[in-house]
Amino acid sequence: MKMADLAHIRLHNQQLAAKNAQSPKAIVAWLGGVQAQEMIYSKWALGIRLAGATEKQIDKALDRGEILRTHVLRPTWHYVAPEDIHWMLALTAPQVKAGLKSRHKQLEFTEAIFKKSNNTIEKALSNGEHLTRKEIVAILKKVKIDGAGERGAHLLWRAETDGIICSGAQRGKEITYALLSQRVSTGKSLPREEALRTLAHRFFTGHGPATVRDFIWWSGLSVTDGKMSLELVKKEFVSVTIDEQEYWLSPGLKIPPAEKSSCLLLPPFDEYIIAYADRSAVLSDGSKKSNLFVNGLFKPVILLNGKAIGTWKRTFKKDKMVLETQYFKPPAKTTEALVKKAWKEYERFMGQRV
Repeated sequence: MKMADLAHIRLHNQQLAAKNAQSPKAIVAWLGGVQAQEMIYSKWALGIRLAGATEKQIDKALDRGEILRTHVLRPTWHYVAPEDIHWMLALTAPQVKAGLKSRHKQLEFTEAIFKKSNNTIEKALSNGEHLTRKEIVAILKKVKIDGAGERGAHLLWRAETDGIICSGAQRGKEITYALLSQRVSTGKSLPREEALRTLAHRFFTGHGPATVRDFIWWSGLSVTDGKMSLELVKKEFVSVTIDEQEYWLSPGLKIPPAEKSSCLLLPPFDEYIIAYADRSAVLSDGSKKSNLFVNGLFKPVILLNGKAIGTWKRTFKKDKMVLETQYFKPPAKTTEALVKKAWKEYERFMGQRV
């Protein structure tokens, strides 16, 4: 296996080319977690992996709690399956909290404040309410907890990592929060070693070929826990060495020959790029880091045969959604035709809905 093979294999393994999954939940469970940084685009991260999917289909899955959106890995927003959220939080939350300790000190948070905030939020949502961040911050203000600006985000963040809240049903274009205990009736817990094994198995199954360094980055676990996780599952996988790096993948993975005309419009923060510490398999010769990342934010990427060839964004002109592109180097006419075809698929997914 060569470095050039990684992109093609990952395209199929991540369901970008294969599209074998039947539901948003199946995609999330297969990958273990799907980064959901920007709500509108993150729905496309699921839709692009489902044949014939629509934004409304993803909305229904979110509103029904078939998939949940919360802070759980690294940490940032992720979609996770309800069956996985409890053991995953138990595994990753301690490291998340430790990483935020200095910032919370700067914001003058104490454990007493977090406890009071959690209790207030839990009470406010106890009757099955689904409330927006603005509404929760207003409630916190009544009990003299300042949730203005960044403080509000961190108070909600803490309630998520403490297993108090998760995503609720959407209210128009606004996201809401609901009690995790009411969204997930039975919480699955795992012994810590089994949780490490399960998370590593999900990652290397859905993201392989990948390195242990990739897994440590993706999960946010410590180097020690990351290496231990691989040791727990390595007998179930096979390894290949490329450029002196050891990659792991499922032994039964069957990959068809590469297509010469595969074009995709990936959302920002897509698992195909974000999940790997080393992204050289995706970056084409004409691409630079600065082309894809600005101030820590990932741009939506145009992918041709598994390689990044430019960036794209959607804009609106007279209420009509239109495509804007920026290529790393002038594209061939055949490439532009493929991009337009990929855009038509995104338009179909969105239903031209603003």
